[in-house]
Amino acid sequence: MCAKTNVSTYSKRLAINKERKGNRFLWLRRHESLNSSQRRKLRDLNKVAERIGRAWMLKEWATQLWSYRSRTWAEKAWKKWCTRAMRSKLIPMKWAAKMVKKHLWGILNAVVHNADNAMVESINSRIKTVKIRARGFRNKVRYKTAIYFHCGGLELHP
Repeated sequence: MCAKTNVSTYSKRLAINKERKGNRFLWLRRHESLNSSQRRKLRDLNKVAERIGRAWMLKEWATQLWSYRSRTWAEKAWKKWCTRAMRSKLIPMKWAAKMVKKHLWGILNAVVHNADNAMVESINSRIKTVKIRARGFRNKVRYKTAIYFHCGGLELHP
């Protein structure tokens, strides 16, 4: 009897894996960008693979949390998301919820002030370009000077 149960459980898992195969990018896409057949397929996959469905639901919910303008409502929503993530029984989501709780103050500032790190990433990219073009520097002082020269916004024209 026990062997039959194990075989049936294995065959169910095998069927679920075959069903999930080839759908990774469907899980990663945002809900708004899915057409009707993809939405139908995703709904069927959510029924078959419950854990992945829960993770996808939490991911979609987290993307919507960035649209708040009020600090109070944003804080309530993020705390509710953290609670759901902790109850999801998914270890990566629990880890993400702990990280969000730890940095909630900064996240709320970013949400309310609509801040991002695009400018900093742009400057870092320009600094890396300076480093690559020079193929190395003799010392840190010259490297620092090159960064100031290329990224400092100096006007060299009289």
